[in-house]
Amino acid sequence: VGFCEVTDVAPDDLAEILSYPGFVGPDKAVSEGVLTDIFDGPIYEASAFIDLGSSGGVAISNKKHCALGMPTWKGVEDKLGLGYIQSWPMMLSYK
Repeated sequence: VGFCEVTDVAPDDLAEILSYPGFVGPDKAVSEGVLTDIFDGPIYEASAFIDLGSSGGVAISNKKHCALGMPTWKGVEDKLGLGYIQSWPMMLSYK
């Protein structure tokens, strides 16, 4: 599986979150949803469930079979139920 480019995906594409939240839940977890928005970075907003232990997993685009990035945090208040995924280019740009 290669890395996704922002041009490979769009809102309404299906995505899966693969994670290993063993210290707060099951040993392995898979969450499915759709991309609801794409912000500068890029950061992907998705309806796939992200919770404690999901951070550090990987988000996969079902359409292009590529890795979107790393699930990092879940929405709060009016964004509750949404998760956020930092793209690989965004993470690799940190110095």
